[in-house]
Amino acid sequence: MKKSICINLPERTDRKELAIEEFKKLDRDVLFVEALKVERDHEKITKAIKRGYIGLNLTIARELKIAIEEGVKELTIFEDDVVFIDDVQKIYDSEIKNLPEDASVLYWGSVSVGIGSRLVKGRIHKVRKAYYGHAITLYNKDGFFESLINELEKLEQPSDVCILNHYRDVVNGLKAYSFVKGIAYQRAGYSDNTEREENERLVD
Repeated sequence: MKKSICINLPERTDRKELAIEEFKKLDRDVLFVEALKVERDHEKITKAIKRGYIGLNLTIARELKIAIEEGVKELTIFEDDVVFIDDVQKIYDSEIKNLPEDASVLYWGSVSVGIGSRLVKGRIHKVRKAYYGHAITLYNKDGFFESLINELEKLEQPSDVCILNHYRDVVNGLKAYSFVKGIAYQRAGYSDNTEREENERLVD
């Protein structure tokens, strides 16, 4: 079973409207899910671990639990500031067949994939380091979802859906791949995770 979700804060109706337009480029249904809000005095907040990161970690963990209950084996997570290239569906359909069967993670686009990355075929690369995964697919193999939930709920690292960097050495069954050149990137604007304005992040 496959499922696609988009994480959105209720007050960010501006982002939801833009995301709805972007999803028209895809041949799939995308369910909007409400991001969990964290109080400003949360004990885990630090200079590096901001409130938005904690909320995102907990939101992803919640959605992974729901996916397990529903029997979902392939969960695609979009952030609400995602932007797709115009021919995203055409490229996805032609390249997804090149994804190895052992994949646990597929970035639709990422930055800094060159560190330890290896070409598989076409646009699919096996990666060891990647940032800014505003569109990412997770595959539940060998208890991967359960292991990832455990790490996310520790709230020890900011995720920003950058699952590969923080959990590659501690989560069972993590085999990560990325589209290069990417088919998704982050829209310029205020980030609720970093709590600052971010420039448009094109992907490798």
